[in-house]
Amino acid sequence: MTRTIFLTLIGGLLAFTAGIVTVQSWPKPTTPAAPKIDITEQPPPPAPEAEAEITPEPVPSEVVLRDGLRVVPEEVHLKSERLCYEIDVYYPQILGSDALHINGLNNRIRRFVADHYRWALNPSKAELRRFKADPEPYNLVNINYNVVLANDSILSIFFFTEDYYIGAAHSAIRSHVITTTSRRIVS
Repeated sequence: MTRTIFLTLIGGLLAFTAGIVTVQSWPKPTTPAAPKIDITEQPPPPAPEAEAEITPEPVPSEVVLRDGLRVVPEEVHLKSERLCYEIDVYYPQILGSDALHINGLNNRIRRFVADHYRWALNPSKAELRRFKADPEPYNLVNINYNVVLANDSILSIFFFTEDYYIGAAHSAIRSHVITTTSRRIVS
């Protein structure tokens, strides 16, 4: 019985050693070269301030792609004293082409942004009563973006959203990404 245990241990040790030797003989993975990113540099964000209220980010810079395409910032600023909301939104639109895939992407981005801030436009009666009884900040929506990657086949846009609901303890901060992969981003 002792001999069987000994042979089992020796066999296991040999199998383990053979596995280690085999793994070390495998070719090392190579990392592909990073794709060329053809975007203009954006200024660094300002240092955070010690404020209790939501402060909007600076307007994003224009990003120049190849073949005359540009990613430009569009803005939406809405405010209503009566309905207690304030909306500050920046979102990208691609200019320089009437191609269907570019128009579709622009529509998708506009729809995403509009769907995100639509909730604030119609506060409930309970929210309005709460606001009138104890005036707090409005329903607030801030959306900003950053072009993370832009080359001939990939466009990736990072969205930063910050929402405050009347009566909430603090704002809700979220991130969203829209990425399109097409062989024809740049026509």
